[in-house]
Amino acid sequence: MGRFYAPPPTSYNRLDVERDSADKSAMTIKQRGTWPAVALKLEGALIGEMNVATDTTTATALTLPVGKFIEAIWERDGHNNRVTDTTPTAAQIVAAIPGCTVGHRFTFHYVNLDGSNSGGITCGTGVVTVGGRGTDYAIAANKMRSFLCVVTSVSSGSEEVTIYPLGDATTHSS
Repeated sequence: MGRFYAPPPTSYNRLDVERDSADKSAMTIKQRGTWPAVALKLEGALIGEMNVATDTTTATALTLPVGKFIEAIWERDGHNNRVTDTTPTAAQIVAAIPGCTVGHRFTFHYVNLDGSNSGGITCGTGVVTVGGRGTDYAIAANKMRSFLCVVTSVSSGSEEVTIYPLGDATTHSS
């Protein structure tokens, strides 16, 4: 099992670990004392949960539920149709993350199981691509692509999440 440790004390008094929400779904480690904040280093593996969702029956575009987008793998087969699914809205994403603040991030992985047609994702309201340069990402047949999603605004009515592709699409099967 990994160990967390902080550098030797300089100008801080202690670290507090707190539950963020009533349902105990998140924890925050807070520094008591002065700036700069301490860095946490993890020795060993950090093991988390990833939601794996598959849709191999719907041949039309879908709007992804937020639970199938945050820290999720979306396996999709459009049954020989080009299928582009829509992400949840930024407001839905922000509401689903306990104690969400600017800078919260998560990963999303899209796996196109269709052997002959491209698929992909279109950004829902308030979800933007890198630099706001587009509204969707296409993923070729038999390819997968990973994304880093970062919350860039949590202001009510103007929530925003930016999607950063983590490299090119790769072949998922041979």
